[in-house]
Amino acid sequence: MERAEKGEIIIVTAQDPSKKEILLNTMSPEAVRKYNSALRRRTTQFLYYDPAVVDLTGRIREYYKQRGEKVPTSADAEHLAYAIHYKVDEFHTFDKGKKGGADLLAMDGNVAGHSLRICKPPFKQAQLVFK
Repeated sequence: MERAEKGEIIIVTAQDPSKKEILLNTMSPEAVRKYNSALRRRTTQFLYYDPAVVDLTGRIREYYKQRGEKVPTSADAEHLAYAIHYKVDEFHTFDKGKKGGADLLAMDGNVAGHSLRICKPPFKQAQLVFK
């Protein structure tokens, strides 16, 4: 958020997956309100629902299933589909498949035949804390 506020980066997030992940966590109503407020800043760009993203999500999962490889979770495949569909520059994640899903970092450069740069964010992972 600090780098975004300085104008160094623009945060791009898919509205639906981000909301699901936040609401599934045990955040207090106040924390959810503050999070939503933070995402309304000019440095945040939302990628909105597009039926093509739903189709691409399924194709990504099917691609890995047919090859007998670890299949990205539905949520991960949806995030990847949004990134591919909207042609983001980089997809930042710390996900190495430790929770049973596919290793997203290992997909760097090729996600189900689509070119996508996947890397760790250029900063340490921190807790999202609202004061």
